[in-house]
Amino acid sequence: MHYLYGFPQVPARLTVVFMLARRLERLEHGVDGADAEQFSFVVQCLTEALASVRSDAALLSLLDDFPAARQLYENLHYARSGLCRSPQPLAREAARVAAEAIRHARRRDGAKPRRGKSIGPRKAA
Repeated sequence: MHYLYGFPQVPARLTVVFMLARRLERLEHGVDGADAEQFSFVVQCLTEALASVRSDAALLSLLDDFPAARQLYENLHYARSGLCRSPQPLAREAARVAAEAIRHARRRDGAKPRRGKSIGPRKAA
């Protein structure tokens, strides 16, 4: 997203989405005090705003800057596209690091290295 005078340049059609996404992010991080009713109202308004705009590069760029709005967008579109906006490279790297830690722990404990993709508990023979 491009910035002008410290503020992002948001297409006019996404102004409402931007304002609500920013508000939701502030509520999520406790920057602004809010009760459950206000939080729910912001989520409802953002849901309606997201439903009224087309999904394109500008919207996806905006969602990248607001994780709470991105998660709401994913939930709204899960049936059609799954978690397409999730940071999959980070998830893959976390899975790789976890698998390496498990292999390291098994080597340290003297267990034989396992072949295949399964990392779960061993089946009884």
